[in-house]
Amino acid sequence: MKCVIYRRVSTDMQVEEGISLDMQKLRLEQYAKSQGWVVVNDYCDEGYSAKNTERPAFQKMIKDMKKKQFDIILVYRLDRFTRSVSDLHSILKIMDEYNVKFKSSTEIFDTTTATGRMFITLVATLAQWERETTAERVRDSMHKKAELGLRNGAKSPMGYDLNKGNLYINHTEAEIVKYIFEMFKTKGIISIVKSLNSRGIKTKRGKIFNYDAVRYIINNPIYIGKIRWGEDILTDIAQKDFETFIDKDTWYTVQQVQDSRKRGKVRLHNFFVFSNVLKCARCGKHFLGNKQVRSNNRIVMSYRCSSRHHKGTCDMPQVPEDVIEKEFLNLLEDAIVDLDDTEEKPIELSNLQEQYNRIQDKKARLKYLFIEGDIPKNEYKKDMLTLTQEEHMIQKQLANVTDTASSLEIKELLNHLKDEWYNLNNESKKAAVNAIVSSITVEVTKPARVGKNPIAPVIKVTDFKIK
Repeated sequence: MKCVIYRRVSTDMQVEEGISLDMQKLRLEQYAKSQGWVVVNDYCDEGYSAKNTERPAFQKMIKDMKKKQFDIILVYRLDRFTRSVSDLHSILKIMDEYNVKFKSSTEIFDTTTATGRMFITLVATLAQWERETTAERVRDSMHKKAELGLRNGAKSPMGYDLNKGNLYINHTEAEIVKYIFEMFKTKGIISIVKSLNSRGIKTKRGKIFNYDAVRYIINNPIYIGKIRWGEDILTDIAQKDFETFIDKDTWYTVQQVQDSRKRGKVRLHNFFVFSNVLKCARCGKHFLGNKQVRSNNRIVMSYRCSSRHHKGTCDMPQVPEDVIEKEFLNLLEDAIVDLDDTEEKPIELSNLQEQYNRIQDKKARLKYLFIEGDIPKNEYKKDMLTLTQEEHMIQKQLANVTDTASSLEIKELLNHLKDEWYNLNNESKKAAVNAIVSSITVEVTKPARVGKNPIAPVIKVTDFKIK
C-alpha cells in the first residue's frame, strides 16, 4: 500500500513537548514500515496552524491525492492534520471520493471502519468544543475588563490619540467623527462613505473609508465615555480625565435611527441538528428543518415530514427540536448502558508499537557494534536473526490487532457527549449526530396541544440505527 506522511508543527513550544518535525518523521516512517506500507511522499508544514487547511504542503497533498498518487495518509496525531470539525468532514468526503484512507500513528483513528469514522468525528467535535470553551473564558475575561471601565483594544479610535494608555481628543479627527454622526441622521452609510472619500478624508490608519469603518464609528460608545464588549455591557470609562465630544442625545438618536433602518428581525445559520437522520414512521420520508420567529425574536426550531410539506400526502404532525433532542439523549443513555454488557477488548497497538521501536533501536545498536569490531560476525548474525524473528512476529501482531475504539473508550466518549450536550453549539451537535447515527425514525403518538396551556407532542422512536 502506498502511504504518505503528513507533518505539521506551529510553535517552538510544540518542539519542546517532543513532537518536533524530525520526531514525527521518525515515528511515522517506523509505523509505516511496521504495517508493510511504502512511504512515497512526505508533506511538511512548518509554522502553520491547523485552524484551517490553507497550508502549502497540505494543499499539495490534496492535489496529489486527486491524482491518485497514494492510498493512505498517515499522521502523528489528529491535531497535526486539522482542528476544525467542518474541515475534517470536507477532507474525509474528498478522501472517500478517491478511496484514500486516514490513520493516526498514536491514536485509534482509522477511517477504514465505521466505528473508526464515528470515533474520529466525535473526538474532533468535542475537541473543537473545548477550544471554543477556552475562547469563551478569554471573552469572559474581556467582559470583566469592560465592566471595570477598562478598554480591551490597544489602538485608539478615530477622534482620539493614545498617550501612556489614556485617550485624549484629536480635534481634527473629532470634527470628522461629528460630521459622520450628523450625516447619519439623514443619510445612509454608503452615502457617508462616498462623501468622505470624495473629500479625500482618510481613516485613523490613513486608508480610504468603507462601510465597516463608518459603521464602527457610529456604533462605538467611546464617544459618550462608555465601554462596551459584546452587546450588553455599557460602562463608564475608568479614565478620570477622559473627555467626550459627541453628546449623548446625538449618539442615542443615531442608534435609534440605525435600528429603525434594519430590515428583518433575525439572521440564523440553519444548523438543524437532526435534519440528516430524522425519518417519518408513517411514510418513510425524511424530515425537514423548520425555523419560526416568535414574539421577542424567539427562535423555534422544529421538523416536519418532507412528504407532507411538498406533496400533502402524509399527515405526520410537526415535531419541535427540543422534543427530538430529549428523546435522542435517552437513546444515547440506552446505548451507554448496553456497552456495559460488552466484553472489553483492550487495544494492544501502543504496546506493540513500543516493542517494535525498541527492536529497531537494538538492531541499530547491534549493527554499530559489529561495524566497530566490538562483536564477532557469528554473534552479530545470531543476534540479528533473533531480533529479525521478533520483528516479524510483532509485525504480524500489528497487522492482526484491532486498533479501532474499544467499547470502554466508546462508552467514555458517549458519556462525555451526553454530559456536554447542552454546552455544544448546533453545528457541533449536528456533527456529533451525523458521526453516530444513520437514521432515527419517529412516530407522533400524541399531538401537541396549543392555546393557553400548550403541551408538547409525545413521540416514539420506532427505529434507531447506529453507524
